[in-house]
Formats: sequence, structure tokens, C-alpha cells
Amino acid sequence: MMKKSSEFQNGQITNSINDTTTIQQLSNKTSSSLSSPSPSSSSSSSSTSSSIRRNDKTTTTTTPIRYLGRGLDYRNQSIPYKDDPIERISKLLEQNHTLYTYQYEQVKTMNEIFERGLQQSKNGKCLGQYNTETKTIDWFNYSDVMQRMKLIADGIIKLFNLKPKKSLLGIYSINCMEYTLIEYACYKHSLVIVPIYDTLGTNIASFIANQAELTTIACDTIERLERILEQAQLFHHLKYLIWLKTNDQQITIEIRNKVMEKGFQLYTLKEIETTGADNPIHDDNKPNINDLAIICYTSGTTGTPKGVILTHENIIASITSISIHLMDQHATVDDIMISILPLAHMFQRIGEAAVFIEGGKVVYYSGDIRQLAQEILIIKPTIMLAVPRLLNRIHDTIYSKVRNNILKRWLLHLAYRQKHKYLARHVIRNNTIWDRLVFNRVRKNFGSNIRLICVGAAPLSSDVLDFLRVAIGCVISEGYGQTECVGPCTATLMGDETTGHVGPPLVSCIVKLVDVPEMDYNSCDGRGEILVKGPIVFQGYFKMPQLTSDTLDKDGWLHTGDIGYWSSDGTLRLIDRKKNIFKLQQGEYIAPEKIENILINSQCVQQIFIHGNVFKSMLIAIIVPDLDYIQSLSHQQRLNLQQPLKECTEQQLNSQPLQTNRLKELIINDLKRIGQANGLKSFELPKNIYLRKKLFTIEDGLLTPTLKSKRNAIHNYFTKEIEMLYKELEQ
Repeated sequence: MMKKSSEFQNGQITNSINDTTTIQQLSNKTSSSLSSPSPSSSSSSSSTSSSIRRNDKTTTTTTPIRYLGRGLDYRNQSIPYKDDPIERISKLLEQNHTLYTYQYEQVKTMNEIFERGLQQSKNGKCLGQYNTETKTIDWFNYSDVMQRMKLIADGIIKLFNLKPKKSLLGIYSINCMEYTLIEYACYKHSLVIVPIYDTLGTNIASFIANQAELTTIACDTIERLERILEQAQLFHHLKYLIWLKTNDQQITIEIRNKVMEKGFQLYTLKEIETTGADNPIHDDNKPNINDLAIICYTSGTTGTPKGVILTHENIIASITSISIHLMDQHATVDDIMISILPLAHMFQRIGEAAVFIEGGKVVYYSGDIRQLAQEILIIKPTIMLAVPRLLNRIHDTIYSKVRNNILKRWLLHLAYRQKHKYLARHVIRNNTIWDRLVFNRVRKNFGSNIRLICVGAAPLSSDVLDFLRVAIGCVISEGYGQTECVGPCTATLMGDETTGHVGPPLVSCIVKLVDVPEMDYNSCDGRGEILVKGPIVFQGYFKMPQLTSDTLDKDGWLHTGDIGYWSSDGTLRLIDRKKNIFKLQQGEYIAPEKIENILINSQCVQQIFIHGNVFKSMLIAIIVPDLDYIQSLSHQQRLNLQQPLKECTEQQLNSQPLQTNRLKELIINDLKRIGQANGLKSFELPKNIYLRKKLFTIEDGLLTPTLKSKRNAIHNYFTKEIEMLYKELEQ
């Protein structure tokens, strides 16, 4: 079922891809298996193969016209796996039906990535850190980076009593050059890294540290260091702290004394490197493909993080599948990726690794999101990873500037329509008259060189995706996946201009749909829960055997909990969640029933239904208010009622817009008070509400016999009201 590496030769798959074989060549060979059997398709594919090569001196970033997917048949993007109509694989695997686990013979673990990058780049630039003082990029070549990694690796082993293939090291930091240095230093001696994040609360870091029994944690700021010191009693196994930044001037005697008072030892990165230089380890404890590489904690669907166990093989397989799927748009030695999305999650990590493996460059911005727009103009990236919320914001900003100007709005729509004609022919251009008149300003906001944007975390609106592909003039590929399968398991093909789907499976996995009878989804109709299998699927949840068995079945299938269906062209579309849990646009998971169980404690509320979806960044609610209780507060709250609330119609309760509706304001504020008192985050609180006078009942089909909300029924019943609430929020 799994092959260790692969190259198509005369219709067969050999055992390796050597360094003289480009992914472009591979993609041209595989594209013939996707193409319509016409002579013109073959010649088109052939002409493309000579236009872009891995080691070409001409960079892809300055190419104003790119022809995507020549020879590909977008009507047939996935095929049944070994004649099983339920299980599907990428059409790229048509010749052999064998999944990829790695791409290059000499790169089977994370420890071997930089060695190949060094060879491909001929010791070119590798890591860049934006310098806020000089407003330039501080560059470090591959050999310099690898030398520092070696010193850090040997110093860690000497100082912290960590055991290869057994010990874990925590990294509590935003993206920065030193993060990558210490991460790959750990791989040299088969240490397992544990990224730590605290976006879900102050106790999350200690929870992760305790479950992973971390004795050593690296921190990048004084704030994070002090956060650990303030909660020192919660870190039960911690002994050592590492100051992660190269500049150690902030580590004062006072800081060192605080650390000692808490019973910890503090070492700076410089001290670790010096120790490594004085105590070299000549034989690295190199990892095997089945060794653990990362325990990546994900917020998942509850407030308690889950440690996703990933091996070197898992991660390399994911990197391989992405590079091959991107075909001639894969990373090259000429590329610069800007590191924006957090390395505490896997999407950014595998994206950067895919650049390093080809000898490309990664630049870390300052970390101040307020300065990102200015810094990106200097960094001039060619590749970036993004989440829908960022692209939605760009789209909304563009339209906000023309909303009140009829002429500008007309010109924008005209430019979009004219340039979209190229997109429909699988052509990406950024040198048309419409670019000069309208779209170059948009492209300049990305540094003018952007050629590839990969989007994940949540679905992107079709309108936004379509518009930005035209406006920015670059390839935008949308993927779907989970930390449990490292990153994406499906992604849109290069040149596929259609929207509303997340593409076919990648070449390292099988995807199938299974019945969900309680939701009336039947796999025979091409609809059901999405299951994933292959070398990208995780090993289980750390110290959570029951949750592992619930998610990963005995046959190795990952049960995602998402509902999808196969389109006629073999692409996957997301349509529902098996459980009543969903993501907001920014990627935050929402458990609506948990929120409802908390907010029902408001005396203003009799019944409540929380709603949101992946295309919106805020929640709304349908509420049956307790009008008698609110009436008793009317004078105190200055509601200025013209008549008793019980005599008001439902239309009257909702007639005033949100900004002037004192009744809604009163209820929303009370929900906020209750929610905050019970630990709900701001994104878990409804920002607009619809007031219903009549209670939800079993008779009207909105409640089950056990008086639970029938979520699909309520959503369908209030479709117009939900649309109205979101329109008010967008005004």
C-alpha cells in the first residue's frame, strides 16, 4: 500500500528519485495520466516541462504569465482505489495505486532536510530574520545554520540530561529563526519536540508541560518566561529553561535570580552553543523513519488540548505529497517564504520544510502583526501560507474602498470580469492592462513577487477565492486536513479555477466516505463522514488511549468527524460536521452545546440556539427571552418601552437595528457577563441575536423527545433570520 519513494519511468514506478530529477519532470509524466488522450494535450504538456526547472537561474517569481495544468483533465481528479468505489486516491497514482512516503532517497527524516537544502542551494541563503532597527533582513546561509544546529544539539544533550529517542523538549515561542534552529537541533539527536501555545488560556502551557512531563522548555520572550515563573508550582516536572533568542541582553541578574528562586536553571542559547562546541558529539543519534518527531497539541473540539503523535515518516510523507501535488508550482531554490502562521501548529511547519528541502529561503517577520504590512514590502515573499480570515480581510478592504464610488466600483468589476477570462483558461497573469489600472496595488501589498498562496484551517468563501486569484495574480491552492493527518489530505489542483471544493486526495493518502445514518448521509450517494488512511495519519493521542480508539480505528482509518461528498469531477466538498462542533472563519473550534449550557443560566433567557459557520468570524444566537423578567428590569435599564414586552409582536422585538435596540443590548450584555464568569472566550459569545416569542417545542419539530435542540431543524427554520443577523453585523 505504501511505497518508499517513486518516479514514473515507462509507466512503472522505480525505487528512488535522484537529485537530477525535478518535480516538474515528474509532474509532466504524471500529468499525462490525468490528461485527455488528445495529441494537443500531449504537446502542451511537453512544452510546459521545459519552461520551469528546479535549478533554473530564472526565478519563477518574475514570470508575468504562467500556464497551469496543461494536459490535466479537471473533470476526473480522483479515482477509485484498487477498484473500490468507496475509497478514492489522486489520479496522479493511476499507474500503480501506491502511496508516497518519501520523495528523495536521502531525505526520509526531518534530520536530513537541511543537508539536501545545502546541496540544492549551493550553500545559499537559508534563514532570514527581519531586523526592526535597520529595517532589513539578516540572512544566514545553509552552512551557518547547520553549524549552529549542531552546536545547539550537542549542548542540549550535555546540559539537560535528555535521552535520544526518549526525551521531549518544549518550545514556547512565536515564529523566529531560533525556533527553527532548536527544533532541527533536536532532530539531530532524535529528541521529540513539543510546541506549546497558550491561546486558549493561561493554564494550557502547564497542562501540556505536565502531560508531556517536560523537564526543559525554551522561551522567546521575558513575558513567557515570567508567565512560567508566576505559575512555577503548576509545572511539576520542569527543571531547565532556555532563553531562545540569540540576543541575551534581556537576561539580567534579576531574571536569573527569579529563576533560581523557583528552583529552575536558566541557560541562554549562546551558552548552549558554547557548551556544544566544547563537548562535540561525533556520532549523532540519528532518527529512524518510525521514530517520534513531534507531539503537536491541538485545541481540537474541547478545551483540553490533545497531543497528536507524529513520526518522521508521517511528516516527510506530508511534505512529499504537497510538493508533488503542487507540480510545477512547488518550492524552488529561488523562493522566499514568509513565516506568518504559528509554528505551534503543523501547517506552517510542513510548509517551511517543503521550502528547505528544495534549498529555498524562509524569513521570519518581527512578530508584531501591526507591522506585518510594512515588513512584507521589504521581505518580498514568493510563497506564503494563509488562513481564510486574512484573505477575507484583504477582500473586504478592497471593496470598502470602492463601495461609495460608483466609477471605481464599475472599474473594479470590469477589470475582474476581463481578467477572469484568463483564469478560466488556467492562465495566471499579472501584466495585463487591468493589472496596471487596478490590481497592481493589491499585488504590491504582498511585496509584488508573490506567486503561490496555500490556504488552510477553514474553507475559504468561493467569491473571495475567485476574486483574489484574479486580483493578486498568483496561484491560490485551498486544502483540507487536520493535525491528525499532519496537514492537508486534499488540496485543489494547480489551474483548477472552480471553487467550493477542497480538491482531490494528495498522493500520500486514501480518502473514503462512510455512512452517517443518524444524519441521513449515505456513502452510496457519495456523501458521508470523511475517513483518511495512509502514511500521513498520526499514531494516536498522547496518553489518551480511549480518544485514540474513538478517532483511529483498527484498520488505520482516521475518522475526521467532517461530512463531505464527492463531486462528479472527483473533488471533495465539505458540507457538515458529524458532531455539533464547527470552526469559525479564523480557525477557532466552537462547541455550541457547551456554550448554550452556560448561557442558559442568564435570567433573560428561556431557550437559546447558538449558530456559526466557517465562513463567519462571529457567532449569532436565536433566543427565546424571558419577557417577564426583562420587563421587571425595564425602568432600571431604561428600555423606554412604549408597551409591555408581552404585547409586542416578534417583529416589533426585532424591528430596530442592533445598534439602537436597547432590549438586544441588555440581553447580549448579560450573556457576556455569564459567559465570561464561566470562562468563555470572546469568540464564543454571540454578537447578534434574534428574539423569538414562542418556545421551541417537540410539536413544531425543533426539539427531540428528550427536549434537546434539533440543530439542523432550527437552522433551517430560521435561515432568513440568521442571514439577517449576519448582514447587520457586516454593515
